[in-house]
Amino acid sequence: MPDFQTQARESEFLHGFRRTLVGRDDVLTFGSNDAGPAYSDHLVCLDRATGALRWEFGGGDSSLDLLGPACADLANVYVGRSNGVLYALRRGSGTQAWHLPRGRGICVPCFHAGRLLVSEAPVNILQVDPASGEIVDDTRVALHKYPSDLRAVLVPHERLLFQITSDGTLTELSKNWPGRWISDAAAHVLAPTAIYVATPAGIVRSLDLGDGSELWSADGPAEVKRLVTDGKTLWTSSSGGAIGALEALTGEPRWSRKMGTAASMVEWNGRLYLDMNAKIAVLDGETGESVGEIAVEGAPYAAMAVEDETLFVAHLAEPEVVMHAVPVGAGSVKWRTVIGGYGLS
Repeated sequence: MPDFQTQARESEFLHGFRRTLVGRDDVLTFGSNDAGPAYSDHLVCLDRATGALRWEFGGGDSSLDLLGPACADLANVYVGRSNGVLYALRRGSGTQAWHLPRGRGICVPCFHAGRLLVSEAPVNILQVDPASGEIVDDTRVALHKYPSDLRAVLVPHERLLFQITSDGTLTELSKNWPGRWISDAAAHVLAPTAIYVATPAGIVRSLDLGDGSELWSADGPAEVKRLVTDGKTLWTSSSGGAIGALEALTGEPRWSRKMGTAASMVEWNGRLYLDMNAKIAVLDGETGESVGEIAVEGAPYAAMAVEDETLFVAHLAEPEVVMHAVPVGAGSVKWRTVIGGYGLS
């Protein structure tokens, strides 16, 4: 079992890749309880229409009980835990379908080309049978630094498979990009024919998905933390509060404005939704002009998701962590469900 400091560093990296998964009738998201001195993550399944809690998993395995990013198919939800075990949970009930002990920190699963792949420390990739949990293949991945220093997640995109390590290196693993990788990838987003990457220094690059060659490079704001694209426009958000837009095909700047730090950002039908303290700010994606805001209690807690004209927004409204469902055109919250809190056990 890794020590406390190792788990904390691992958690900080992996939590940046956790996403709310929205299904046909459910919402899978992450909450946490901090009872002090114990801290525990848990995965919760909510009814998509009402927000009612269906089941939850995790919490209480140890004083620091952490969960990594999850993935799901129609049958199961797959998630790694800081006890070194990968779990498959039945999507309808949350009961355990199988578990795979590895003892190497938090396993991170994803689906790629119909296969369940699992990234684990020290940067191995497993192929696992999703029905049984049996290991189909165990592959050692060649890295550019000593693997014991790194953690990694896998990012699938159609036929391509990317690996992002905790030192900011992005590598295409399916060998369509021979000899190419990207260092200092502070943020990235994928489009049908390109991947856009921002560096901490504020350089934004567009790379061809076919061979990894650079299509363009442009100066952006320093400390870009989020990139969003619809294939025509590339929007950037920095930790300094700058929001901007570039032409996705050329990198030419379109507009920029200062409006405060957005914890996450999504685009829907030409509008940008920015998750901020006590509100979701709404901008016209074409011009950057404000077109409204939606009041949401508390401060951003996790990455916002959008599906079928509904935003799913988790905020810390102390002492509670609350998930909100917000229809994009309604201007108000449809439902709210407590998914954790501070001072709670």
